[in-house]
Amino acid sequence: MNRFFRHFVAVFFICMVAAAQTATTPSLSDLMAGQLEAEGIRVPYYDEEGNLRAMLYGWTAKVLENNVVDISELRIDVYKERKLDASIFAPQCLVHEVKINKESILVAESLGEVLVELDGLTMVGKGFRFRSDQNRFEILKEAKVIVDESARESTELTL
Repeated sequence: MNRFFRHFVAVFFICMVAAAQTATTPSLSDLMAGQLEAEGIRVPYYDEEGNLRAMLYGWTAKVLENNVVDISELRIDVYKERKLDASIFAPQCLVHEVKINKESILVAESLGEVLVELDGLTMVGKGFRFRSDQNRFEILKEAKVIVDESARESTELTL
């Protein structure tokens, strides 16, 4: 992993600890309801059965036009079967909510650098799109995958 991403991850976790210590953490809905800027946000997204699908964290958030929120120091934790499945890190991204059949869906996009950690895999690249309803994540360009030794030996991975 290159020096930028190591530094980014270290700074990001320091920022997240500081953000977690704030008394209130506004949601995206709170921001869109009138606040123009906030620090230390945490936004959960649930499926129709009430299971946590994704948790979005951000250091700062600023509402732009059309209820799009510009978030700095983004982290999205993606859950599958009530377990953390992946974590996405980006210095900046644009996020908005879409309502489909009364379900609130998180859509996050960025043209900047991104780091994704999965069990046994680390992916880096530039630009991404993420949707919480499908837990679909797409790196747009310059994607690189680093596979650790335990993932190489896994019998669950099929190519």
